[in-house]
Amino acid sequence: MNTLIATSHARGRFCLRYYSLKKTNYKGAPMDYFISYHIDIATLHQDRLLELLNSCRLDIITEHKPLADIYYSIEDDILFQHCTTVDNRSLTKPFPMLHLNDDGFGKAILANITYELLENWNVFRKDSLCAIEIKQDIAQELCGMIDAMDTKYDKLLNTDGPKWLYGLYTNRDKAIAECHQLFNDGYDSEITITAPNKPFVQY
Repeated sequence: MNTLIATSHARGRFCLRYYSLKKTNYKGAPMDYFISYHIDIATLHQDRLLELLNSCRLDIITEHKPLADIYYSIEDDILFQHCTTVDNRSLTKPFPMLHLNDDGFGKAILANITYELLENWNVFRKDSLCAIEIKQDIAQELCGMIDAMDTKYDKLLNTDGPKWLYGLYTNRDKAIAECHQLFNDGYDSEITITAPNKPFVQY
């Protein structure tokens, strides 16, 4: 895992920030690693989503050697990942949401897709409710403190800090733009995208 050192201007101060660079998508495109996405399957055009996910089949089985085959299906707004191993075992796992940039508790699917790919494939429906939660950037900000370079690295990578509900949006593009601005201000974002009639708090 690489480390990026960069400067940014936040709240009128120049800050030195450390970032732990996360993975790219299967085509090598960079991901917005500072935004975690939780996307309700009901907010997506399911035929387009399946076309995208199943197009990743060869990339997945090339990366995951124990797999002989994999495909995706959807039933009642639940995404199912169907795997067949090289020793002919069948495994099926349900996913009520897509979790991007967040594999906590094994919630991410094997298809290494990004928000940008979902956009490019026109997978999103028009109506959605977006909830943004924020937490202090895992990089931490070292503002105007040269002696802070002695700070222990494990403290810089502490991701267990508190989260706060920042806002609710019905315009998805505005919500994503706000996440980028929050990053400039020193915060990572978690954005939950659901159908307007499905409250995000259940997730």
